[in-house]
Formats: sequence, C-alpha cells, structure tokens
Amino acid sequence: MVVTPAHNEEDSLNIVADSVFAQTLLPTEWIIVDDASTDGTLDVAKKLAESRAWVKVVHHDHEEGSYDASFKAFKFGADQVGADWHFLIKLDADTRLPADHIERLIAKFEADRLLGIASGVNAGEPGIFSHPRGNNRMYRRECWGKISFPKDGWGWDSVDEIFARLNGWKTNAFTDIVCQHLRSRLPDAYYRFHQGRLSGHLGYYWWFVFGRSTKILFSSGPLASIAYLAGYLRGPLGPIDRRLEQAVRLDQRGRILRTLGLSKNPLVPPSVYTPKADGHDPLVAVGMPTLNRSKHLSQVLGALHECEYPRKRMRLIFVDGYSTDGTFEMLQDFAGQHAQEYERIILIQERTNIPAARNLCIRNIGDAQFLLFLDSDVLPTQNVIDRLIGLAQAGEIVTILYSSPDRSVPKGQIKYVHTVGMGCTLIKREVISRVGMFDSALPVGEDTDYCLRARKMGYTIIQDNTALLLHLDEGRQKLERAVHPSKSLRYRRVYAKLCTLGVYRNRFILYGLLDVTVILGLLLHPLFFAGLLSYFTVQLIKHRSMKIALYIAANSLILVPLAILGLVETKIEVRSARDTPSTHDST
Repeated sequence: MVVTPAHNEEDSLNIVADSVFAQTLLPTEWIIVDDASTDGTLDVAKKLAESRAWVKVVHHDHEEGSYDASFKAFKFGADQVGADWHFLIKLDADTRLPADHIERLIAKFEADRLLGIASGVNAGEPGIFSHPRGNNRMYRRECWGKISFPKDGWGWDSVDEIFARLNGWKTNAFTDIVCQHLRSRLPDAYYRFHQGRLSGHLGYYWWFVFGRSTKILFSSGPLASIAYLAGYLRGPLGPIDRRLEQAVRLDQRGRILRTLGLSKNPLVPPSVYTPKADGHDPLVAVGMPTLNRSKHLSQVLGALHECEYPRKRMRLIFVDGYSTDGTFEMLQDFAGQHAQEYERIILIQERTNIPAARNLCIRNIGDAQFLLFLDSDVLPTQNVIDRLIGLAQAGEIVTILYSSPDRSVPKGQIKYVHTVGMGCTLIKREVISRVGMFDSALPVGEDTDYCLRARKMGYTIIQDNTALLLHLDEGRQKLERAVHPSKSLRYRRVYAKLCTLGVYRNRFILYGLLDVTVILGLLLHPLFFAGLLSYFTVQLIKHRSMKIALYIAANSLILVPLAILGLVETKIEVRSARDTPSTHDST
C-alpha cells in the first residue's frame, strides 16, 4: 500500500506517478490524499485514478499553521487503508522513486524479519544513513501497530522510530536505494535549528543533545552545531507530551547502554504463529506435573481445551504425584471425554519431585517438535501456544510472564533474559536433545539450572512480558516439601549447584569480597576503602551488574567523605589528648 499526501503539488505529482507506474512490483493500492490544494493537484490526481483501477483519491482539510500538515494528511490516508496489507509506504508528492524501489525494499524486509521501518536515501542529501527518510518510508504492518504517533505531528519521523526500537524492531535507510527529492532542501543551519527545537519538544536528555551537537559539529560544521543547540535552548514548541517524553528517554538510555555494550536484555519483536490450513502444524507436547490441584485444575484444563491451536497436533502429558484430593480422577475424566480430539493423552502417576516429573514429560514427547511445560495453576490464554511458537523463531526457550490475581504486574516488553521459570514455557526439541534432563537432585531451582545449562551451550531464552497470564496459586508445589523438608538444605544445594556451573561463581565471590572490603576499609584507611570499592565497581560493570555497581559508586561518594571526616576527628581527639596534661602530671 502507498499513501501520498499532496498539497499544491500540481507540477510534481505527474512525475511521481510515472515513477510509481514504472515499478517492477506495483503496489496493491495507491491512495492520493488531496490536502485542500488550491492549484490543479486534485484534477491531476483524479486523472491518475481514472487511468489505474488501484489508484484512489481522498480529500482532507488542510490545517493552516500546523507544523506538519503533510503528516496529518498521510495519517488520514493511512486510516483509509483496509486491514489486508503487509507493507505501507509514505511517499511524498515531490519524490521520484527508482524503478525497483518497492521490490528492493520488500526484499530487505524479507531478508531481515526484525526490520520494522526502512527507506532509501535521497540523492545529494547528507544525513544519518540509519535514519529512514520521511519522504519514502516503508512500514511493516506488525511494527505499525506498535507506534503511537504524536497528536500534533511534531517529530513524527523520530517518534515512530523510537516506538519501533522500544518494541524490538530495527530501522534503517539503505544507501543502495537512491531516490530523487524534487524539492530543494532547506539551508542546513535553519534545518538544524528546527531539529533542535524538536529535540526540546520531545524531551531529549541534555547530555544526548550535547552528544548529537558534537556529532553535527564534525559532520556539518560549527554553524549547524550552534544552530542545533540554539534551537534546543530556545525551548519546546508547545506543551510536552509526557508519555512521549518517557518513551524518548527510555529509548535514549537503551541506545547509550547498547553503544557501551552494557545492555543486558535486547528486545524481541512480537510474533504469533498462524496454524496451517493443510494441518501440517508442528506437534506440541504439553507437560503438566501436578499434585493436589483439584481446586484450580478444572479451570486450567478448560482453558487448555479452548486453545486455538489444532488439538490433533497436541499431545497432553499429565504427571500426578499420587494426589489425595481427586486430582488424578479429574485428569482421568478429562482424558475419557477428549481422548479422540488430541493426538494423544498420557496419564502418569508416580511419587516423585518436580524435576523428576518434568523428566517423565520429556521421556514421553515422542516425535513432538516442541515441549510446553504448563503448571497446573497457570491459566493459559486461547493463543498462548501460537504466540510461543511464533516467538520460538527468535529463541530456543520461550516463556510468558504470569502473576497472581491479587498482584498487579505492569505489562512490559519481550526480551532476551538469562533464566525463566517453567510455569508456561516452550522448549524446542533440539534443546532437550542437547541439554538433556532436569537435575532431579534439586528440589527447587531446577528451572534456573536448566536455563543456565542451555545458555552455556549457546541457546537463547525469551520472556514475553506483554501478555500476562493468570497464576491461580502463588504457592510452590507441595511435593518438594514432602521429599525435602529442610528448607535451608534445599537452598544451600541450589546455591552450590549454581556455583559449580561457573555462571554466577565470579559474581558471588565479588559480592563476598565486597562485604569484607567495606569492613576492612572502614577499620584501616579510607583511601584503601575507596580504592577497593573502585576496583570492585569496575569488575561488577564488566560482569554487567550495573545496578549494584551504581549502588556501590553512590555509596562511595557518601561513605568516603564520612570515613575521611571520621579519621580527621580521630586525629584531632588524639592530638587534644596529648596536649591536655593528665591529673598525675599536674600533681
């Protein structure tokens, strides 16, 4: 789909139309938005619509005095587009496209499924090549749905990139696709001044503006850099949208951390699997360990049965630890009623702990391509399996965040993480083949142990925080307490297991030495204390423990002066004691 806003573009619209009609891959529909033109633009547009059945003309009332009336006209035209499209192009009425523009851009999108916004570049125009040009910008539909454009239109071509990046999408301008901008460019100093005012209007951090002005200094000269800073200091163009300001600053912090290599959780774009019409969907095994869960089991089974994923491509594996409240009988009734609807329903009853129960599920997956662990107190949504399989394109272990009904957890983003729980987690078969079974010697922490082993083999883990599932019971399965009643022993064994894996060993040692440092530093000398704190701060940053490193650095600024002050006061007291004659001497 192509949308072109046009206000008094009579001279250039035919040139643009010739380049669109000459495309090697024609658009499905081209909507020309006449933005209350006072010349012959509307007549030209109507003639173009008469010449091609896929060209459509709509009218929009031009807003005089608006900063970017062109964007508002484009947004109006985009709202006229139906739901059946994959890519949307904003094409200005003063831009001539190369003959293969659309075909090559779509090829870029198909080559990189994380690409959300892209464009070509304009001949003879300097600028940041990674910044998609606003006059020939293409959007992926999934990315378009995540963008919140500013109501006043100010900075729309920056805001859409920010929201795209915050939702895990990439943006780019490809230098091998060159367009021709028929309208002359504004003087660079004036353009930079206007860009500076936009930065202030969107709530840019001052340090980010300073860094950008330095970059402009080397790329465009001192005049453009000064103009940009002057525009920023001139103040915002109107009331600042705090919601956009929050998104802008979040994006800027993330960009700085990614530049420094300190970003721990890259974002992942959302993806939902669509079942195939021919029924050749991947087989998914659903493993559910349970013990005395009759209170919530019927609700969970009902929700599982309502999942949209084809039931004939689902194998259900229930492992019961000899429940005494009728849980196993409920599973038998469910299997008796729906056995013919699923690929297979397997019931296992064995007195064991949670990791051993998960291993029983693994041994019975057959030829399933995926294994979904679903706890008997987590309520799945209808599209949970489709969503997890879609995300499995970007990672090997995928989970969805869940929370109890009495605890409000804000929805976040889809990120790569270090470890996850197994309450609602999908694992690829190749991971199970290489990583193997859960460690049945661990009464708790078996999920953390499994994730750490998988990560050591190079597999990635994704957590979806956007689709919150309902956790009906916050309590841990009671089976582990029956097998291992000593709580302190359980956690000591988990700690020892994590240390032997070598993943957290260095961090644990640093934390322990940090405690010793604080004690020794305060007892011996403040400079010794400050030096060790600085060393450990650097080490923690290298281990990507940014929050703790910043906490230590802040404490250093407070504790070191206090320690020095205490040392000075001690010396003063000692000197005073020496100068004051004792009672024995006076006698």
